[in-house]
This record gives sequence, structure tokens and C-alpha cells, in this order.
Amino acid sequence: MKDVKGIFINENSRILITSDNAIYNIISHKTNFKENVKIKYLDNVITGENLILDFEEKKITISDNIKYDGLNGMLFADKIKIDLVSKNINILMDKPNEEVIVNFKK
Repeated sequence: MKDVKGIFINENSRILITSDNAIYNIISHKTNFKENVKIKYLDNVITGENLILDFEEKKITISDNIKYDGLNGMLFADKIKIDLVSKNINILMDKPNEEVIVNFKK
């Protein structure tokens, strides 16, 4: 798919995902968004190059050139993993000697 837009709505929130391309598995509903991925959630925006939305595992993984821009600042990382059930988020770097960069707004 090209020029993809996905909107996910529940009782408390709305998430908009856009990308240049995506591959959708009609059986598992697993979707791999690729190139210029953007996620908008409330007043937060996450950009990257790859996003895997896995309904079976109930997880989202965003990777490659991650930039998070929120009300309190910006964050740069290699990978973000989101558990859709618990809402737990892991922010990671690929190499153990690298650190996530966080810039707080004043």
C-alpha cells in the first residue's frame, strides 16, 4: 500500500499513523508501516522509518531514526516498544554503549 493512513480509536484516545508505504497481512492483521512513519497521539508526535503493528502480540515497535516530540521535550532513540494492553513503553538504543538523547523544554 502507498500513502497509508491508519486511525485507531478507543474510548479514551485516538492514534493516527501515516507512512509512505505499508505491508498488511490480511490473516493476522499485522501491518508494517515503512518510510516517513508518523504517529500522532494527543499532543505527541513520534517519527521514524519503520513501525510494526502486531495485533496478535498486542504490541507496536517503532524503529530507525526515532524522534519523539511532546509537550515536555524531545527524545531521540533507535527503537520504541509499546505494549497496547499495559501501555508500558520501552525506549532503547541498538548498541549498549549508546544512550537515548532527551531534551527537556523549559
